[in-house]
Amino acid sequence: GNLKCYTLVKRKDAPDNDGGESDDSDVDEEDEDEGIPQTPEYFQPLWLPKGFTEHYSRIACHLSSGEGECRDIQQRLEKGNTDSGNIKIELFEYELQYAKKIQTTTERLCAILALSLAASNDDYWMHDNENPQKVLRLIKSLALVWRNDLLLKDDANLGIGIGDGMEEEVDGDGLTTSRALLYQYLGQIATSFENHVKKFQWKPVAKK
Repeated sequence: GNLKCYTLVKRKDAPDNDGGESDDSDVDEEDEDEGIPQTPEYFQPLWLPKGFTEHYSRIACHLSSGEGECRDIQQRLEKGNTDSGNIKIELFEYELQYAKKIQTTTERLCAILALSLAASNDDYWMHDNENPQKVLRLIKSLALVWRNDLLLKDDANLGIGIGDGMEEEVDGDGLTTSRALLYQYLGQIATSFENHVKKFQWKPVAKK
């Protein structure tokens, strides 16, 4: 089936608003962006494969509280200290390696986007740990999956867009509406990562 879910992406041309964050980080529940109305004037829906919500729910719980891990790991994560940061590096590495091995492009997109979002929402571990070089390596590896794999696929392969057979508008950069929204969403995620790493280079090299 062509089941879909969506996440809201703040429009580039949205009116200025003093309150709230710029991304809808919880895909299952009502958005709680403070002070920003949930209207088409401010947000557009990015249509994603249905599997995204399942991947995000599992990965976010695994990274934040160690769901599925032994109680010792969960208790160490609860402390929110450097030791917790070290563990989160290992959990992130596990999720990244798992996602990279997923065979179908659509499911791989779901898992990699879910991991990118979950890691950027809960990001203190990127600077509070004892292995900063490993953090840099892992974040670079995540960016490379976007740049050298997923974003080289077309929209149909990725499973983005509503997929009802209607042609989407293409912008001046040659991006469909859905791809432009995905790029915008990744730009927001990159901004969060770049609080901790110098560069999150997710965007494919433009063809000459």
